[in-house]
Amino acid sequence: MFEKLNAAVERSAADAVSRQITRLAAKPTPPGVSADAGDDGITLSGKRLRRRYITDPNLRNFVR
Repeated sequence: MFEKLNAAVERSAADAVSRQITRLAAKPTPPGVSADAGDDGITLSGKRLRRRYITDPNLRNFVR
């Protein structure tokens, strides 16, 4: 009974996730950090990224 509604909601949610991933991938990253878009999200990579994530406010606020 709700199959069409459920399919429409799932398509809408998938489109929203795709738009968010595209938006985040287009954002400029701090020097030495690269952002790669994938099917399941954004992958950040860089030297000493785990430590820099704590100390660098640009990385902490990357998703905003």
